[in-house]
Amino acid sequence: SNRLQFNYYNAQQSSDPKLIKNLLQRGYKAVAVLYSDLHLSTWINGNCTSENPFTPDQILVVELNGKKYNYTAAKEIYGERLMDDIISRKVNAYYYEKKNDTNYGGHMVTIVGYNKNGFIFKNSWGSDWAENGYGFISYDAHKWMIQETLVFNSVTFNKPTLKNNVALNSKFMLKVSLANAKKQDFQLSIYNNDIINDPMITRVKYKIYDQNNRLIEEEEKFSPIVGKYDNSFTATIFGDPKELPPLNVLLHNSSLKIVVDIYPTGLNEKMQTYTFHNVYLKPNEYIGTKSIAHLLQLNKK
Repeated sequence: SNRLQFNYYNAQQSSDPKLIKNLLQRGYKAVAVLYSDLHLSTWINGNCTSENPFTPDQILVVELNGKKYNYTAAKEIYGERLMDDIISRKVNAYYYEKKNDTNYGGHMVTIVGYNKNGFIFKNSWGSDWAENGYGFISYDAHKWMIQETLVFNSVTFNKPTLKNNVALNSKFMLKVSLANAKKQDFQLSIYNNDIINDPMITRVKYKIYDQNNRLIEEEEKFSPIVGKYDNSFTATIFGDPKELPPLNVLLHNSSLKIVVDIYPTGLNEKMQTYTFHNVYLKPNEYIGTKSIAHLLQLNKK
């Protein structure tokens, strides 16, 4: 949008930690960055702290005088310019593992601070990841993995009016996420996209039907914060391997019908039902990487 005021920095600009530090010092609350070459298993485990941030040890093996070292050991021998000279190809470095789509990948996070060891960033994987959802990355790892940076100078947005009722013309959307690729279970979420009225909901019931209109799964989700703001409900379906439907239901060419009963917070209000047709579950689309939300084709009845 032409109304958005932002600054964009490419990989070469973003690799300078001074740029990111300067943005934070100038008052930007979050600096959005895209990292590549993440060692996925290390990243997913979230084993990083302020004293032991992510380093290039999980990515690179460095060659010095015909010998190979992990990055930390090589830096102790070579000195502070090691990463700069690797990037400029003055020093040879190799991937710790043969690089492919299953062991290395990319991810976006927002840098919110820094310390003597590196940057502090907020991830989007919930508070169970790393330190309450926050991670730490060394300056050298940042230099190697950074692809681009984005900050917003000003933002204009609509704040919906919080309502106790669910309007008849509310704009609810259905979203499906792959919760666990190995177990082939999925998460359903209902979201309200009404930019005028933002309803509070007390509970939601999901009912999943196969192509023969047979009920194959049913899950109910209650709000943990009844009486306060809550307009999104997520429930896991097919979470028990014993409850998995026939394989053809999970295939991408087999569509489901999902009926969602929405119960508003008002005591005198009635439940509303939304029916979504042509919903496809695509388990093979995300296997081996991470959970990625996927908006589905839907028709509201």
